[in-house]
Amino acid sequence: MLPLHGFTLLRNGLKYDYPFRESLGGLRGLCDSVVLALGASDDGTEAAVAGMGLEILPTVWDEAKRQGGVILSEQTNVALSALRRRVSRGWGFYLQADECISESDFALIRRDLERAEAAQCDTISFRYLHFWQSYEAIAVGKRWYPQEIRCVRLDSAIESYGDAQSFRGGKKRFESEAVIYHYGHVREAEAYNRKKKDFHRWWHADSELAAVIASGEKSDLREPTLRYLGPHPSSMASRRGNGRNAPRRAVKVLGEQARYSPEFLARICADLTWVSEEMKLLEAFPEDVVLLRPLSPLPFVLSMGKLKSRVPKSMGSPQAREWSPEFQALLRFSEKGVRVEAGPSCSL
Repeated sequence: MLPLHGFTLLRNGLKYDYPFRESLGGLRGLCDSVVLALGASDDGTEAAVAGMGLEILPTVWDEAKRQGGVILSEQTNVALSALRRRVSRGWGFYLQADECISESDFALIRRDLERAEAAQCDTISFRYLHFWQSYEAIAVGKRWYPQEIRCVRLDSAIESYGDAQSFRGGKKRFESEAVIYHYGHVREAEAYNRKKKDFHRWWHADSELAAVIASGEKSDLREPTLRYLGPHPSSMASRRGNGRNAPRRAVKVLGEQARYSPEFLARICADLTWVSEEMKLLEAFPEDVVLLRPLSPLPFVLSMGKLKSRVPKSMGSPQAREWSPEFQALLRFSEKGVRVEAGPSCSL
């Protein structure tokens, strides 16, 4: 098994309500060790991570660096450099404090690590789910990155840059189907507002903050989203709460059943009836019809547009890869209020 070590940064995790315990727990479960660049905090974060089995590097953030969020990449590189001093070979896996991985993806990540090594790649990118102000909605607009590098070879000169969204210096990238769950916009309201206000300081001067925040709040109201009733990392269960589990019901499905694995279909919380005669769907209530392929023109017209799906084939970014058939199906079942339970990795 190839060596795999985690690295990350953190500061004031409690104050800003980061899911840092869940994020770090995922890294500890996946990786052989984890290096944490821990910025001096004023909220007890140091005590909160003290017993997690991490290699902790105490750091001090330079308050004067207030352009482009570069302090974040600098702190990321502090952790990466420390890891490279201790480990001469293998791979480094990076997560930010509001990003989590699911244990159901661990085997897929390890498999893709081996495949990336065999293909002589030096970076690995992962799919992203950006949760937007709810654990049941994902942002899919053009501004959201659909995949991003989170794994790099340690025997390379690859480094984090800018605001630490990604890494540069890689020569060949492997694209994994494993998922990064991004919860940066789902947290306790007061902490969320505090974080937005304070973190804008790493990009903007004080004189610009009020206008930047006001503009952001206005655009937030127009954020394109899709309903998501699929699985989350089990570590997020306590944060998410019990949720609202709708009673199991019968739904009619238009599509090719053979395109979907029996394991995936078994995780759908509904009694499925696969329909091939489209005209019969007109007799059902629209909320009980799941379209895994579009209707033909005549049934669509006769349904007066009530039988349709707004789920696209990918996120809105020009860099987005098409979602897998099973993930598109997950979103289309979610659209009709049908949950899909956790299980082995369901690739995007």
